[in-house]
Amino acid sequence: MADAPLYANVNGIRVAYDRTGDGFPLLLLHGFPRTRRTWAQVTPPLAERFTVVAPDRRGYGDSDRPSDPATYDNAHMAQDALELTQQLGWKAFLVV
Repeated sequence: MADAPLYANVNGIRVAYDRTGDGFPLLLLHGFPRTRRTWAQVTPPLAERFTVVAPDRRGYGDSDRPSDPATYDNAHMAQDALELTQQLGWKAFLVV
C-alpha cells in the first residue's frame, strides 16, 4: 500500500484510504482502535487477485474526526463505507 493515502469526501467527512491491486473489489475495514495500516501485511498477497481498498474509518488515522460523538455510530460508519464504494464506482464488492 502507498505511504501517502488517497482521500474521498463521503458522508460529510474526508476519509483517507489506500488502494492497490487490480481485480474484484475488496474493502478492508479495520477494527477499533486500529487504522488502515492494520492490513499492511495481508494487502500485498490480496492485491495479486483483488483491487484492495483500506480506509481509515471516521475518527481514526488520517480521516476526519467529527466533533459530534453521535456520528460515531454504526449507521454513520456503514454509510461512510457505502459512499466510498459508490465513489470508487463499485457495483459489487467483498468486505472484510
